[in-house]
Amino acid sequence: MAETMRAQRFHADTKTIAVEDVPIPEPGPGEVLVKVEFCGICHSDLSLIDGTFPALLPE
Repeated sequence: MAETMRAQRFHADTKTIAVEDVPIPEPGPGEVLVKVEFCGICHSDLSLIDGTFPALLPE
């Protein structure tokens, strides 16, 4: 098995998204490692990232 995987990561400090090679995590006791073939992102997630739809804070 490969030692790294491709991951799209959001860096909150710079508000940037990057595709990076990261180490594959080792599952701990009672955990499993799942290989994801396909995934998507909701458009509202993109709006939260770029600030057009700000996240609401608890009152």
